[in-house]
Amino acid sequence: LLAGAAGVLFVSVNSTAWRLAGGVPFDQTASMWLAALVGRTAGLLIVAPPLLTAVRPRLARAALRPAGPLALTVLLAALAFTDLGHLAGPLRPLLLFPPFLLLIWVGMRERLRVGSLHVLALSLFAGVGSAAGQGAFGHLPPHHRMLLVWGVGTTAALIVLALTAALAERERAEAALAATAREYQHLVDSPPAAIVRYTADGTLTFANETLCRLLGAPREALIGEPVTDFIPDMPRAEAVADLPVPEPAPGQVRVRLEGCGVCASNLTPWSGPEWMQFPTAPGDLGHEGWGTIDAIGEGI
Repeated sequence: LLAGAAGVLFVSVNSTAWRLAGGVPFDQTASMWLAALVGRTAGLLIVAPPLLTAVRPRLARAALRPAGPLALTVLLAALAFTDLGHLAGPLRPLLLFPPFLLLIWVGMRERLRVGSLHVLALSLFAGVGSAAGQGAFGHLPPHHRMLLVWGVGTTAALIVLALTAALAERERAEAALAATAREYQHLVDSPPAAIVRYTADGTLTFANETLCRLLGAPREALIGEPVTDFIPDMPRAEAVADLPVPEPAPGQVRVRLEGCGVCASNLTPWSGPEWMQFPTAPGDLGHEGWGTIDAIGEGI
């Protein structure tokens, strides 16, 4: 914004000086100011990013990876803005679109340092080829060629700036999310208490480092296993089973119950309060049970 404001101020002062010196007719002052402003803005958008992001090149494999797409941009720009494009015949005007499609792809994958080089290469071929009367704009008057070249450079620069800014914002969001995940993982793994998560059927889905140290097993060996295998004292699932019918001891009888009365004093214990434990001692709950004696012990 500061550079743009400085450009507006410089263009305004320059146009005013030319007007006062008589170098520009009064009716052409506004058009000259607008043309100079557009030209300087285009130049700022094209040249400033590669200058501000330039670093000393390193001959590493990762540094050479962007060379292929950059060479493709140079080839597409040469086809669009030099006489090489005559090979396309009547489809030559369509050669303007492939460089911009490639710029969109570059803007979504690369940082501004790489994207600005693509813009610079495209703008150089557009400017030099059009000035020589070649390419898609070569048949137009010089003034129109200049405006169109500025438009190409400005559009390309804005595409790359917008997409690389969105990419940088996504990378910042991903980095912040990763940092939050690491902090949460540290909070879960660092306390001395064992923290687990398991499904309704008891399958372990998470175990913190404390539990892994207590059990002497890596987390990968615990996940997916029944939690009751590692914590035997945990409550098991309720089950219904057939138990053997006890035989009466000496002096006892066995009664096959047919019914049992329940009074109001039994409702609270049967509701399952924390202080109640089951099973209870024989006869603790229930009143007036009745049935039929079906077995007799010795001495009866």
